[in-house]
Amino acid sequence: MTIQYHSGVALAKKKGKDIHIVETPVGIGDMLPVIAEGSSVPRVLSKRFADVVNVKDFGAVGDGVTDDTAAFEAASRTSKRVWVPHGKYLVTGHVAGNFYAETGTVEIVGGPTVVRSESPKDYRKEVLFVGKGTLPVFAFVSDRWGTEAKVSVQGLALDEGWNFYVTCAVESKEQNTSDKLFIVLKFNNCFEYVGAACFESDKYVEQIVVGNGKLIYAGSPSELFEHDLSAVTWTNDIHLAETCTKRKLLLNGFDNDFQLYEHAGKFYNSCRSKFAGSQAESVRRDYIFAFDKSALTPAGAVKFDFSDVGWGGAAATATTATRKAYPKRQSFCVTDTEIIFAVGAYWSGSFPDGEGYRRQGIKAFTKKGELKKTLLLDPRKFRAKLQSVGIQAQYVETESVCERDGQVFSLVATGAIDRFVVFREFSDSASAINFSDCKVEEATAKQDPVLYQFGNLPVNPLTGEAMGTLADVLVFMRDTATQELSFTAFSSDFDVTPLGVAQTTTSIRIRSRYGSAYLIDYMTSDKQGAGAAYAVLSASNTVSITPISVRTANLRLMPVKDFSGASQRILFETDTGDVAGAMLVHKASADVLEFGGNTSLANSVSSYSFFASSTGVAGEKVGVGVLKIDHQGLYPYLDYKYSLGLGAKRFSQIYAQTGTIETSDERAKTSIVSPDDSLMRAWGKVGFKVFQFKDAVEKKGADARLHVGVIAQQVIEAFKSEGLDATRYGLLCYDKWDDEYEDVEVVDTPEVVAEDGTVTPAQTHIEHRLVTPAGDRYGIRYEEALALECAYQRWRLAQIEARLS
Repeated sequence: MTIQYHSGVALAKKKGKDIHIVETPVGIGDMLPVIAEGSSVPRVLSKRFADVVNVKDFGAVGDGVTDDTAAFEAASRTSKRVWVPHGKYLVTGHVAGNFYAETGTVEIVGGPTVVRSESPKDYRKEVLFVGKGTLPVFAFVSDRWGTEAKVSVQGLALDEGWNFYVTCAVESKEQNTSDKLFIVLKFNNCFEYVGAACFESDKYVEQIVVGNGKLIYAGSPSELFEHDLSAVTWTNDIHLAETCTKRKLLLNGFDNDFQLYEHAGKFYNSCRSKFAGSQAESVRRDYIFAFDKSALTPAGAVKFDFSDVGWGGAAATATTATRKAYPKRQSFCVTDTEIIFAVGAYWSGSFPDGEGYRRQGIKAFTKKGELKKTLLLDPRKFRAKLQSVGIQAQYVETESVCERDGQVFSLVATGAIDRFVVFREFSDSASAINFSDCKVEEATAKQDPVLYQFGNLPVNPLTGEAMGTLADVLVFMRDTATQELSFTAFSSDFDVTPLGVAQTTTSIRIRSRYGSAYLIDYMTSDKQGAGAAYAVLSASNTVSITPISVRTANLRLMPVKDFSGASQRILFETDTGDVAGAMLVHKASADVLEFGGNTSLANSVSSYSFFASSTGVAGEKVGVGVLKIDHQGLYPYLDYKYSLGLGAKRFSQIYAQTGTIETSDERAKTSIVSPDDSLMRAWGKVGFKVFQFKDAVEKKGADARLHVGVIAQQVIEAFKSEGLDATRYGLLCYDKWDDEYEDVEVVDTPEVVAEDGTVTPAQTHIEHRLVTPAGDRYGIRYEEALALECAYQRWRLAQIEARLS
C-alpha cells in the first residue's frame, strides 16, 4: 500500500452517500473566530494576530549569523511596536523603530540598534521602606539647626551585608551647611533603622560607596574621602565621624561631580568637562569615568549624548525650553552590562504638567552609550499612585539608583510627611505595585555615537573595536562630528610613531578645528617626547602629520627633537637665517628651561642680560640693566644699586660656602669714632631671646623650630631710655610697602567651535587683583648687632678691670 502525504487545507461535508470536499486558500484557523481569555467578543485569528507585530513575521531568524537588518527595517515601517522574541540578531545598520523584548533575552550584534524593554514587569516596584519624618535624625536636625533646617535626601547605597545607607544633605537658611556636612542613615537588611552619622566634605555629596569596612565619597574635586566604618558610631545623636583618609583622584581636564559608585573592582565617578564651552548655560554631567580602586588611575570613560542624560538641547544653543525637554539626571549605577540613571527633577502639585525634565524613573544604557530601556512615569500620576497605597507624598523626585546581585533599587524623595521611599525595581513579588498606568511616552533624541575608553584606549562604539591608529581616531571624530577628544595610549597597543615619539605611554589631545584638519597635542609619560602636530585626514582615510613650527620675524618655535634631546625650543635667528641663540627644554632635565647659543647646548653666547624699566612703569622705551650672567658669575649691572629681595618679598634662606663680604675700607668711611657710654648702656639693656616665628607655627604647630635673637621693638625702647634714636643706627631696619596689584585676564565666555569649524572667540575682561596687601616690618642687621655686642662686652670688661685695679 502506498501512503501519500499532501499539504494544504480542505473542508469536507457528508451529504447522503457523498462526501463534498472544498479546498481553502488559507488555514481553517484563520477563518474561525475565537474569544481571547478574559474578553467577550470573538475575533478572526488573522485579525487578532495583526495586533502584534513580530520581527520574525518579516523574515528575521535570530541565529546571530543570518543578516536580519532587512527584517528589522520592514517591521519598523509598520509604525507599530515590534516584538523581538528570544534570540541573537545580526543587524548591520542603524534601524530606527519601537522594538521591545523581555529583559535579558535578546542580543543585537553588528550595529547600534536600540532594543527597549517596556513589559509590565518593568513598571512593577516593590516598596521596601517608607522613611517617615519621625526618624530621630529629623528631630536632631531641627534641634541642631532650627525648625527651618531642611534635610534633603540624596543617595542610596548597599553593602555586601545588605545593609542600606541613605545619604541626606543638611540645608540651613543660616549657613550653607550642605557644602560641608551631610548625614548618612543606616538600615539593616530588614530595613530596621540602626542609626546615623555625620561626615564632612569640601562640597555637596550626592552618592556614596559602602563596602569592605569603608565608607567612601568624592569629598573634593580631586580627592576621595575614606572612613573606617569600625570607627563610626551609628547613634541617634549623630556624632561626627572624624577619622578620614584622603586619596588623590588622577583627573586631568575634568572635575568630579560628587557622585561615586563601585562595581566589579572599579570606582565610577560622574564628571564635568573643564574644556571650553562644556557648561554652555546649563548643568552638564558629561562623562562617567572608571577608576582603578587601588591606584585611582583612569580605566575608561563614557561620554553621553547631551539631551538624553542631562538637560536637553544642543550645547551651544541650549535654552530653558530645550533644557526642559528631557529628564534631568540625578545619579547613576553600573552593572556588568549597563549604566542606569535615576532621572526626574523635583515635582509638586504647584508645577504644571508636560515639563519633560520632571518625568520620574530610570533610563538604562549599554556601556557603549546606546539607550536600552526608558521607564519614565508622569510625576502627577506617580504621586497619586503613591498616595493611593498610603504613602503621603508631598512631592516626587527620583534621587538615586543602585544595584546588587542583579537587583535594582531606587530612592524617591517624597516630602515632609514621608521623607523618602525605597523601591525594588522590576519586582516579581505579589505585593509589588504596578505603575504601568503612570508611564509616559518619550520622544527620544537621535542617538549619536559616543566614545567609550577602556584600559585607556579609545573604543569605536559603532564596532566595539579598539582604535589602534591615529587614522582610526580621526575617522571616528570626522564621522561623529566630535570636536575634541583626549586619551592616553600605550605604544604597544596604539601606533604613536607618526608623532615621532618613543615607545612609551603618551597623553594625546586632538581638536577638530578646520574641517578635515586636526590639532594634536601630545606628551609622553616621561616628558621626553612632547609637542604639537598638524594632521590632515584624506578622503581615503590616510593621515599626514606635520610638526608645528611657528615663525614670526626672527623668532621660530620648534617642537621637534634634535641630537641634543631637546623636545621644544624657541630659536632666535639673524636676518640671514642663522640661529644666534635658543631657549630649550632638555630631556636630561625635564621641565627645566635651558639657554644656549643655537640649536645645540654645546654652543653659547658670551653673556645673558636682564633689563627692566628704570621707573617701574611698563612700556618705557629706555630700560636699564638689572642683572647679568657671564663667565665671571651672576652680578648686578650697577654697583650698590639693587636689592636682593624686598621687605614684602623675602628669600626664605640663603646657602653659601662662606659668609657675605661687606665693605670695610677706611677710604669709604667718615666720622669714625669709638662707641660712647650711652650706646653701651643702651645695648646692655637689650636681652637676647629664644622664640618661634608665627608663620612657622601656623604650618608646623608646636614642632616649629626655635630661634635666638633680639626683638627690634625692645632695641628701640632700650635706646630711647638712654636718649638715643635707634633708627639712626644701621643695625635697626624698618620697611613699609603699599598694596601691590596685578592685572589678570578673566574669561567671561569661552571660545566656541561650531560643527562647521567656525570659531566664536572668547569674551574676556581684565581684573585688577590685590597681590600683596600693604604692611610694614622691623628687622635687625645681625652683623652690626653682634659687632655691637662684642663692643659692649669689651666696654663692660674694661669697667670691671678698672674697678679691680
